[in-house]
Amino acid sequence: MKKLFSTSILFVTLNFLTGCVNHCRNFFVEGIYNGVNSYNSSETCRLIVSKIDKDEYILRNGKNVVKDVVKNDYFLLSFYAYDESGSEKVIDLINLTDAHNGSKSAPVTYVDENFIYVKPLSTDDEDNLDSAYYVIESNCELKQQHFYFKLFISENDYLYD
Repeated sequence: MKKLFSTSILFVTLNFLTGCVNHCRNFFVEGIYNGVNSYNSSETCRLIVSKIDKDEYILRNGKNVVKDVVKNDYFLLSFYAYDESGSEKVIDLINLTDAHNGSKSAPVTYVDENFIYVKPLSTDDEDNLDSAYYVIESNCELKQQHFYFKLFISENDYLYD
C-alpha cells in the first residue's frame, strides 16, 4: 500500500511539473513579427505586440487586446495581412480567451470570437528569443477564412518601454 501511495505521489508530481513546463514556455513578448501564410505563400502578415496597462485593456473592451495567462500582463495586438499586391487588411482579434480553459498540460493558445487562434511566443530558450515564433491561424468554413501564419521577429524589431 505504501509503495502504491509513493508511486501515485511521484506520478502526480511529475505530471504537474511536465504540464507547467509546457504551459509556462509560451507567453507574449513585445515586438514586431512578420510571417507568410502556409496555405498561400503570396500572403504575408505583420503582428505588432505592445504591452499596455490594465486600464487601457479595459477601455479597449476586448478588441485587439489579451491578458497573458502566463505572465499576467496585458497586451495590444495589431495584426495586418497583405495579399500578393501588397494591399493591407487589418484583422481584428475580438475577445481573445484561453482556448484550453486553463489547462497547464498544453502550451497556451488563445481563440477569438471569429475562430482565429493565437499561439504566443513559443521557445525552449527564454534567453534566445530570436528563435521564437508566434502562430496565428484560422480554418473556419463559416467565416471563409483559411490561413496559418508562423511569425518570426526580425532583428532590431523588439519593442521596449
